[in-house]
Amino acid sequence: MGMAAFPLRPYLRAVGTAKKPYGFLSISGGADSDNPTMESDLKKRAGHAPEFLLDQHIRTLLPAEPKPTREMTSAYQVTEADLTALSETVVSALKKSGFAAE
Repeated sequence: MGMAAFPLRPYLRAVGTAKKPYGFLSISGGADSDNPTMESDLKKRAGHAPEFLLDQHIRTLLPAEPKPTREMTSAYQVTEADLTALSETVVSALKKSGFAAE
């Protein structure tokens, strides 16, 4: 948990070798907690921390009660409305960060 998915690791090595700034967007279940080691894992794999990091969680799409569990977040199927809301969050965060052009 809190680590970049295996298929992304070659990309992160290439970013590190090229010394390019990068951003990283993640969506995870989040039932247990946030991903506190994600930034350090990205830094280890790319050689430097991301300029922008946004870690979104499926648990935020579920009712607060009962408290979402791993089983609940794993079984949840993201809807088109969820994707729209998540996309709006990404665009807003990118604009606020200055990482992306307005």
